[in-house]
Amino acid sequence: MAVVDGAEPAPPAGTDGPDQRPDGRARRHPIVDLTGSEPALALPHPDDRQASIDAVLETLAADGRLVHVERQPARPARRAELARPLPAAIAHCLPPGGLWSHQARAIDLVRDGRSVVVATGTASGKSLCYQIPIAESVVTGLRAGTSLLLFPTKALAQDQLRALGQLGVPGLVATAYDGDASQQERAWARANANVVLTNPEMLHHGLLPYHAKWGTFLKRLDVVVVDELHVLRGVFGTHVGHLLRRLRRICARYGSDPTFVFESDCSNLSEIQINPVDQPGYGTVTFPANTTVPACGT
Repeated sequence: MAVVDGAEPAPPAGTDGPDQRPDGRARRHPIVDLTGSEPALALPHPDDRQASIDAVLETLAADGRLVHVERQPARPARRAELARPLPAAIAHCLPPGGLWSHQARAIDLVRDGRSVVVATGTASGKSLCYQIPIAESVVTGLRAGTSLLLFPTKALAQDQLRALGQLGVPGLVATAYDGDASQQERAWARANANVVLTNPEMLHHGLLPYHAKWGTFLKRLDVVVVDELHVLRGVFGTHVGHLLRRLRRICARYGSDPTFVFESDCSNLSEIQINPVDQPGYGTVTFPANTTVPACGT
């Protein structure tokens, strides 16, 4: 289990060390230490990168493996402000240069309680579309709201766990709740975490059947994130759809009505233009041809 908090909580009772489970076995995902710093990677000069790309393309074209190359002109960025300013406690979470317009639009929708599908290209800053609302949920109100994040793989969950910790939000306690977590670690997560990162299988087998133990978490549930929406198709997608409807029914039992944030690298919404959780008035944020993120000509 990995844990991220503004002030690191004590490990579960009986834990011998940060890299050990309570039963003495080595952890697969030890507690993340965000206090250290890693040396910055030396990136090649843009001209060198373009030359390398051109060389690869020439090689692929020479032996027939490359049949088409299309170069698109550079486009400028479009930025936007949020409809309402963020609380002072999380104002530092905004990028120094401000938000892209699709980020601002998505965040405004989530803050208004409207579920949203964010479908933009890779590396377009989609994660910030839910990180900001999650941070706001934690720092506002008498008690911190909770959030549930679903990822198709453990690696994606671990990556976002580190990203949430780097936001430096006071009171945010995030943990990865997956098959590697021991029973004691799972009990710790239920009692302490307000942001849980998991996967559909663990939601089905480890959380919903024991919803009574998660009553407090579910009662305060504000945001549910479903990443990589484009992979939820066919039989698997149908099963996850039923699972999310089941989650909504259980949340209603505890008096909550969370906002859903679906994210996809597929900018063609014709493939995913459905209402994944049968919620009226859900929004979509997509920029298939004219993204708000700047791009160099290619």
